[in-house]
Amino acid sequence: MEPLDQWSDMSSSDSSHPYRFDNFLEETRNLIKRSKAGAYLHLIFLQKYVWQDLENLMEEYSDDGRRNWEVALLETQQDDFFILEFISKKDESERHSFFWKVLTDNSKMTILSLSLEKFRFVKSCLESFVKFANMEFPWLGSAFLENLDDFIQTTFGADAHVDFRRIIYDLEPIAGKGRPEPNLKFTAASKEDILKRKQTEYEHQNKFFYIRSMKVSVVWKGTPFVFSISDEAEIFFERGDLITFLEMINALKSIADSYRDSAVKHLNIDIREMALEEGRKTEFRTIENLEVLKLDINDPMTGNWYKNFTSLFSMPYKQEEKLLNFVLMKGNPYFLAQVIDLEKGGSGVYLSATGNSIRISPSSKVTNISTVLKIIKALQKYVDPNITIAGA
Repeated sequence: MEPLDQWSDMSSSDSSHPYRFDNFLEETRNLIKRSKAGAYLHLIFLQKYVWQDLENLMEEYSDDGRRNWEVALLETQQDDFFILEFISKKDESERHSFFWKVLTDNSKMTILSLSLEKFRFVKSCLESFVKFANMEFPWLGSAFLENLDDFIQTTFGADAHVDFRRIIYDLEPIAGKGRPEPNLKFTAASKEDILKRKQTEYEHQNKFFYIRSMKVSVVWKGTPFVFSISDEAEIFFERGDLITFLEMINALKSIADSYRDSAVKHLNIDIREMALEEGRKTEFRTIENLEVLKLDINDPMTGNWYKNFTSLFSMPYKQEEKLLNFVLMKGNPYFLAQVIDLEKGGSGVYLSATGNSIRISPSSKVTNISTVLKIIKALQKYVDPNITIAGA
């Protein structure tokens, strides 16, 4: 029997089913212990208005003839716990379920999604719908994964023992000029192995090392955990006590929240009209408040990061990231460009750098979170892998 067969009663619209999140966690924990099945866990960010419009979004997604699935959100006996169900248009008996727990319910919502689905259905169902509905998976980045052992020991305590296993990484061309080498793999025995590989690839290949995902094992108070985690916080949990592991998910949410909040910057402009002769009018605009995101480059890997930066954002268009760049000022030691994210409806920011700092500021009333984090990811990939969000 497939593990999900045992969940068939949960994917029911019968509102009398007394199913709650703690019941689900207990059953899922037991399923993982009894079988070789693992669980996928995702954090999902969305604005409140997206959640309020979810019924219309699901209907639009289901009616799209290019898609293979219809989607529905089923309620349970708990107000903040739902089942997102995908039904095949070719065979209604084929259904795939993702269990959603609302962790934060305010203007910026956070949902924890859990499932025992296979990877291909995570991609074709969950990830497809999240992108369609203008939701976001958080971004953690390569620098965070590189220091995952520190994060785990901060969460569980210094007595937590962490072993790195499989590392999947890309070699990215410096300044984005050249061909990347994606999905490379190696086995690391320790963080020192990762740092050594990172330095070796830079010195011998003249490329930057960007971690896509890693598999680790953790032993805490005699309890082993085995899981994989990606730079977008996708977790595949293979072994251990799922309920205890949620302590790490809560800590991970705090990190992801801080990155998201750091990426939101506002521009407030005061507009005043003045009457001129013959009934004409003119406007005076004054910046009342401009918020700026400062990036940390206190410990750069390369002494040429500024050159890499100006070279990358002098490109008119970066295909992989779908970023359109307009250089406004270029000199030494100051560079300013407007960067437009074509993937996000043309949202844009101003990006500037001097000899010792990088700053991102809004070009409209508020920055798009996804656009800002995409730019920071590009900075880690092509400019210097040690660039991080200051103070986050």
